Amino acid sequence: MSRLHFTGIGGVGMSALARAALHLGHAVSGSDRTRDRGVRTPLLQALESEGARLFPQDGSGVTPETDALVISSAIEADNPEWTAARRLDVAVRGRAELLADFCRGSELVAVAGTAGKTTVTGMLGHIFRHLGRSPNVYCGGEMLAENGRRLGNFLPGSEPLWIVETDESDRSLLKFSPDHAVITNLGRDHFDLDEVRELFDRFAAATRRTLVTDGAREAASIETRARGAGTAFTWRGMEYTLPQPGRHNVENAVNAILLCEAMGFAAESVRDALACFGGIARRLERVGTRNGLPVYDDYAHNPLKIRSAWRTLSERCGRVVGWWRPHGYGPLADLAGALEDTFAEVCRPDDRLLVLPVFYAGGTARRRLKTDDFVKRLAARGVPAEFAGSYEALHARIGELTGGPGAGDTILLGMGARDPELEMFARRVACV
Repeated sequence: MSRLHFTGIGGVGMSALARAALHLGHAVSGSDRTRDRGVRTPLLQALESEGARLFPQDGSGVTPETDALVISSAIEADNPEWTAARRLDVAVRGRAELLADFCRGSELVAVAGTAGKTTVTGMLGHIFRHLGRSPNVYCGGEMLAENGRRLGNFLPGSEPLWIVETDESDRSLLKFSPDHAVITNLGRDHFDLDEVRELFDRFAAATRRTLVTDGAREAASIETRARGAGTAFTWRGMEYTLPQPGRHNVENAVNAILLCEAMGFAAESVRDALACFGGIARRLERVGTRNGLPVYDDYAHNPLKIRSAWRTLSERCGRVVGWWRPHGYGPLADLAGALEDTFAEVCRPDDRLLVLPVFYAGGTARRRLKTDDFVKRLAARGVPAEFAGSYEALHARIGELTGGPGAGDTILLGMGARDPELEMFARRVACV
């Protein structure tokens, strides 16, 4: 047993790794800036209930008894815990490096891609379990049961078998040499397209047995049909039903089906499993209603994901009232042009986009582009966008937009990554 301390333990990826460490018998502690601001998220509460000890992020959680400090690429070198680790000669491990160690010696299924990888990972974990297997599933979002109950972002298994979501944002997917892999799609997010292509090519070359890379191409000709809140489609002569909406989820399903087919699972069994897939929290998750209007919460933060989420819901209503929080100054500045194009493409004249200030968790980020300036650029493109300076201002504006007689054919959509308050805010909006 090792004593592991996780900096940023409340993050969705780090909390999943901490849960995996607890499952494997390690002593776990951690810190999170969100907790230091007085916010106790459901993930942090779950970690405490499962045995993790939480500390302020001031270095006090790193002691001579700590075997390793676990960090992500988002942690700055002058972070107090990293400083304490250097002073005490405590080993520092990267998140992906530790996860790769956990998987070593087991059969490994790894999922990569610009978008959809969290849902595909959850689908595969669900399918394997539905078919009687018992994998360890590490996912970048909380998996849901069919009734909406949260299963968590790590599901412990009893087999030497892991299904893991990998991360290209820090190139850490190259830490893995999977037996089976899926690359969902390729798009610009953290790097230019040529860099992304080179990164995924290297990941593909490291895959030992089964590789699926053409799910989106395979799904391109599929006609989808709304079925209740979900989607139906026919593929290779078989009728499939997904409880989740959207063509992008059909693409996710085809990626999962292709891998399962290559691994020898019966198509009928995979179809039956997908029909009762509960989905992923914050992936077009319907969190309730406001005055009878559906409220959805989504992790969408880059152009591809924003386009998928907004389009899916706009096909089902006359007006989308959406809010979005940029997840960092760097991503907003680097992707500003593509984001402008996306919002100009998906927002109809009756829609409304409310943009919150950039999420800033501390550190040395250069504030190259501020949200209010970005909103002015959107308005110049004809996008019906407004700046919302705080959650309170946003809540009041949503009330104004949904309280009148013309609100009947409206869907509410919250979008954004990193900020744990986004999820809580969406549920607050729905409590009317």
